[in-house]
Amino acid sequence: MTAMSPEALVDALQVQIAGLDSAIAGLDAETGSLAFEDASGVTGAAKRLAAHLDKLELAKSDRALKQRALEVARSRAADSDKQRIERARAVSPAEAMKGITRTKCPGTCSAGGCALAGGLPRCVHPAKGGLPAELMNDRVLRDFNEAALAELAHQAAEDRLG
Repeated sequence: MTAMSPEALVDALQVQIAGLDSAIAGLDAETGSLAFEDASGVTGAAKRLAAHLDKLELAKSDRALKQRALEVARSRAADSDKQRIERARAVSPAEAMKGITRTKCPGTCSAGGCALAGGLPRCVHPAKGGLPAELMNDRVLRDFNEAALAELAHQAAEDRLG
């Protein structure tokens, strides 16, 4: 079986933790009634209460383990993002532009990151909003943006010439 990516694991663990939170809340709500039955001397109540408390503790323990796993998964997902961004920024502007058109992002873009944004999870394609002002001071991103503009201008000139 293939291991989940840290990003996918973060999502899965969040869903599991939410389910456990709901189960724990439901079990907590039942505890008072079972404790009352036990204190009242209802036959079998002590066994039911003990089983219930075991189930509650198991759910709480499982939630604590999943919470720890979530913290590690988030850390690894952040490391994964940093590595992806470092790889994207190490590519030459010409390489990053492969496949770009006026309406299509380069082939090096992905759902996880824009090649023109140095791997950041934000599209900066010149025809789709471009490089925002807050990123203009980043020399690598400016180089990518200038290369994209030059490539699109070259394509437009070729289109006019036929």
